[in-house]
Amino acid sequence: MNVTVHDAPILFGKILAERLFKAGIAVGEVRRPNSEDPLLEGKDLHIVRTPISIVLNRCNQNSQNLYAECLFKRTGRKVTGASGSFENGAAGVRLFLQKQIGTAAASVQTADGSVMSRKNSVTARVITDLLGVMHNDPKLSKVYRDSLATAGIDGTIDDRMVELKGRVFGKTGYINGVSCLSGYLFIPNNPRGTGANSAADAELDPKECRVIAFSLLFNDFSPSLSVLQKLQDDIVRKLDQELRPR
Repeated sequence: MNVTVHDAPILFGKILAERLFKAGIAVGEVRRPNSEDPLLEGKDLHIVRTPISIVLNRCNQNSQNLYAECLFKRTGRKVTGASGSFENGAAGVRLFLQKQIGTAAASVQTADGSVMSRKNSVTARVITDLLGVMHNDPKLSKVYRDSLATAGIDGTIDDRMVELKGRVFGKTGYINGVSCLSGYLFIPNNPRGTGANSAADAELDPKECRVIAFSLLFNDFSPSLSVLQKLQDDIVRKLDQELRPR
């Protein structure tokens, strides 16, 4: 069962203190340090480094907002050298978008990393342009695509578009009154390879497919979320039906 953690550092500290106590190591107060607290001399006992690909997978496949916010602020830290924040995270995103899609990035408004804020603003054109850039990047294409949820297989679309199993890679988005689905549709060039499960048991080769980038953004909708998600899925199905080789 997934639950919301409101203060992850303090929770981690309390769990660590409990485990240390059970191991016979006394632990004092568990609290958040102040900026003026002196750092005591010590040594690293163990270092864990997580590859960025794993972080992206958790963030994109399952829409983990905490991971998104951490990546957002880490980007701000990388760009400015200061502690990560909403402000310099937004600056990092702007710089990245300007580099990737040019002047079209000017239309994007960024307030946070999880996109839970209603101050965020982006167009479907910007998203599809960025998806195209990422797909054509020989170094990042596969890592990025693999981080997305896969229709009929995993992530937030594991039970959607099952007849296109393994051929749709997407990222969902939702806040009250807003529902989005963006990603890639892979259409094999061989007409015999366009069956329902043609890609389910084999790795898709982008060179053997037509790859369609799509972005479906719905605001202030009145139907239920399930009805709107079905509409999104039907649009992707229609794209596959109309664009596949005859």
